[in-house]
Amino acid sequence: DDDKKDCIGHMGWCAWTDSECCVGYRCKLWCRKIIDWLGD
Repeated sequence: DDDKKDCIGHMGWCAWTDSECCVGYRCKLWCRKIIDWLGD
């Protein structure tokens, strides 16, 4: 998944909303779980 980069975490990229973090990115915390749930 070279096109998917890890964001820092909910204290960083995910500080505002999961969607902002998860668009094209895979967060190491809860955003990653949401992406998996969406079947991305």
